[in-house]
Amino acid sequence: MRIKFLNPYNQKYDAVSLVCNFQGNLEFALLQDFTLAGSVRDVKLDVESMKAFFLTEVELPEISQKVNALSKPLTKLINGFLSTGYGLPIPHHISQELSKTRVFNYDHFLMIESDP
Repeated sequence: MRIKFLNPYNQKYDAVSLVCNFQGNLEFALLQDFTLAGSVRDVKLDVESMKAFFLTEVELPEISQKVNALSKPLTKLINGFLSTGYGLPIPHHISQELSKTRVFNYDHFLMIESDP
């Protein structure tokens, strides 16, 4: 994940660019009408690299500690988006015929399984 901080004097340019490693646990739920919702917990941000476009004495360990402090507000923000849910594009006539729907979370994808 890349985090960019804009130059306060000219927002067309970046002041700092951070490459971060984002880790967290996602939990998904399939609600009525095939709405996918969820929550994230145990969010951790680690800065892998930093590129400053100005002279600075800040070093990677210091900025990493400050970015990790953003974990709680970021968790709240993500959970706010996930709690509203996202409707899955399943045609109405098909969704009426499905029952016992389950969601499985695999590495890099979700699988939704239903019985006809």
